[in-house]
Amino acid sequence: MKKDITVEDVNALKAFSLEIEGDQLKRLSILVKVRVKGDKFLSFTKKMQKITKIKVMNFRAPIFIMFSGQAISALYDLSLELIGQQEAVK
Repeated sequence: MKKDITVEDVNALKAFSLEIEGDQLKRLSILVKVRVKGDKFLSFTKKMQKITKIKVMNFRAPIFIMFSGQAISALYDLSLELIGQQEAVK
């Protein structure tokens, strides 16, 4: 059983920053840089593309992704996966 994910829940992960307008999820900024090994980071972004559009500006800059409201639970799963990868690299 999944609980509803709040903006605070996602921001508490410290890898993400959300912008909300009304009840719509407008923007997600991934704040993690490429200290994560390249292959792991790329596999993460490929999985994200199955959910919604992703616009990779530059691997050294933040990556901005536009999500639909339906993507929030999937976002939560992927954020936990990314945090796990970070911890594995440390």
